[in-house]
Amino acid sequence: IEAILAYINAVVLENTHLAHSYVPNADDYITMRRKTAGIEPCLVLLELGMDIPDSAINDPVVVELYTLAADMVTLSNVSNFTP
Repeated sequence: IEAILAYINAVVLENTHLAHSYVPNADDYITMRRKTAGIEPCLVLLELGMDIPDSAINDPVVVELYTLAADMVTLSNVSNFTP
């Protein structure tokens, strides 16, 4: 549920930016795109049926791996829109 809510909130933020012709700086854009790309909800689905303790999911190394996975998809997706 948390991953879906984060996705929805990011999509609302992205659309608010678009509606107001606001262009965020690169760091803010990448942070927002990590969420709007929908990677986190997909990764959470992979965990279904697995009995993974919260301590493992919240481990800083695992959190960083999730972030890097999201960045890989997000940045490759963004590159498709460049001329």
